[in-house]
Amino acid sequence: MRLVQLAYASACVGRLQLDTIKSILRKAVEKNRKLGITGFLCFDHASFLQILEGEMRAVNRVCNRIVN
Repeated sequence: MRLVQLAYASACVGRLQLDTIKSILRKAVEKNRKLGITGFLCFDHASFLQILEGEMRAVNRVCNRIVN
């Protein structure tokens, strides 16, 4: 198994409510856990910074879903 790490940033469009941010985090944790991915998500009211770490195929799958 080959482990990789991916870091990316994305801009927030509009103002997000706290409940929306919590929902995004819950969904990310659930999906990443199923794929064996760990990570870090940071939000500063203008952008997100995320770091994903896991098996290369799983991280690539998540990355492709995010890009699309």
